[in-house]
Amino acid sequence: MNSTPSRRDLVGDNRLYGIELVRIAMALAIVVWHYQHLSFAAIPAIPFVREQQPFYGALRWLYEHGAYRVPTFWCISGFIFYWLYRESIPARTVTGRDFLVLRVSRLLPMHWLTLLLVALLQGVHHLQNDRFFIYMHNDLRHFVMQVFLASDWGFQAGYSFNGPIWAVSVEVLILLLFFALLRTLGGSARVVLAVLAVALDLHLWSPVKSPLVDCAMYFFAGGLAALALGWHEALPRWRRPVYGLVVVLSGACLWAWAEAGQLTSLDMRPYLLLVYLPVLIFLIARPVKVPQAMTGPVRVLSNSTYAIYLIHFPLQLLLACLFTYTATPVPFYSPWFFVVFMLGSVVLGVGINRAFEQPMQAWLRRGTRASTSHRPPAGHASGA
Repeated sequence: MNSTPSRRDLVGDNRLYGIELVRIAMALAIVVWHYQHLSFAAIPAIPFVREQQPFYGALRWLYEHGAYRVPTFWCISGFIFYWLYRESIPARTVTGRDFLVLRVSRLLPMHWLTLLLVALLQGVHHLQNDRFFIYMHNDLRHFVMQVFLASDWGFQAGYSFNGPIWAVSVEVLILLLFFALLRTLGGSARVVLAVLAVALDLHLWSPVKSPLVDCAMYFFAGGLAALALGWHEALPRWRRPVYGLVVVLSGACLWAWAEAGQLTSLDMRPYLLLVYLPVLIFLIARPVKVPQAMTGPVRVLSNSTYAIYLIHFPLQLLLACLFTYTATPVPFYSPWFFVVFMLGSVVLGVGINRAFEQPMQAWLRRGTRASTSHRPPAGHASGA
């Protein structure tokens, strides 16, 4: 591979269509998980009963286990970055400057926009209620850390400003590690397994639990899935179904084991995900043929996942300010209110992506090689 394939190359033949769908589903799942924030949008807060949330019967799994969507994003990130860069970074066809421009242009414009929105709205909310909404550490020190995407590197007192950015902040450091490893040691499976072993050891035995370690585990597990898929596709065609069947059966057995209650404890779930997520990604990252009419909407939504992920909390904060100003009870348990909030998050995300995010990316990448052949997926949320 002389140059890095672009996202259009990979999705043009529906190469990553399944991963695009999973990423969209995970972004929406996190918005569903955070819907509970709106129960605190009234003064006094509405009594929160998880089972009474809108459409709880249909969305029960999302309401109960939404926190596990972040590891899925990290694992998808690891797969995509290794799939795109495992040869081009060691070969130096993607330079450090290219990689930096791509990451800055992808992550910072939307982050800075929502950071300013939240800072303004938190000020309004504090004037109205003498307290901040959900995320309490909104001072100058935390604002400066937020500006540089360093909000969750271990120096924070707690969540601040647009809290969901924490997962992206953590992944930034893992991306720097990823680039350094590929540039110095290459993208072999041995390197990935060594990092996985160190991260798993730290997760098991370190007295201090860090999201950096968790991110590294899932990111490099996704990278291992990408390497496994590349190895699988290099096999003679007649041997591929055999190994593919082994992976399918392994994943099915693991899921059945989990459903039978053997891996349902909170202590075991991270290890279940560490095995299950790479298997899932390995299986869905296959060329599939879908109608052209479907690829357009999927691409639009996938491009907008980062915007949806970052805009849903500012929207909640705006609603909190409006309901406080009008002294109106928040219809938290109303199905219609839930639908309007979900649609509003998606419509805002898509609109901001088209009107602001994509133009800013194009402007920041102008005049660099990062704007042409060395592009990661435009919809990549880098963890979110």
